Amino acid sequence: AELQLQNKRFTEELSQQKSLPQASKLLCRFIREMIGMDRVMLYRFLPNWDGEVIAEDKTPEAHSFNQHRFPASDIPQAARDLYLKNRTRLIQDASAVAVGLYPSNNPLKNQPLNM
Repeated sequence: AELQLQNKRFTEELSQQKSLPQASKLLCRFIREMIGMDRVMLYRFLPNWDGEVIAEDKTPEAHSFNQHRFPASDIPQAARDLYLKNRTRLIQDASAVAVGLYPSNNPLKNQPLNM
């Protein structure tokens, strides 16, 4: 029942939006409410494969990435291909300490992992 109420509220609010940026911001807000993350961003690839954050919803203390542009060179082609296949990406804790991969070599080829 709660999900139905959220869906109804979202649909009603969406019908009141006058522009794509407003609707995109609303979408980010509703997704963030549903999944409970600190930030939800809507990102698009431009024709030259640069990327741009076109909408976001975030906690007050989080830094904004809204309207930030990222050059295509920041995202390797293999990663762009993955984003086109899987259009969502969840980062549980962006400030977590990085953990090394083990093994560092592909055991089938005995070469460094190609990530």
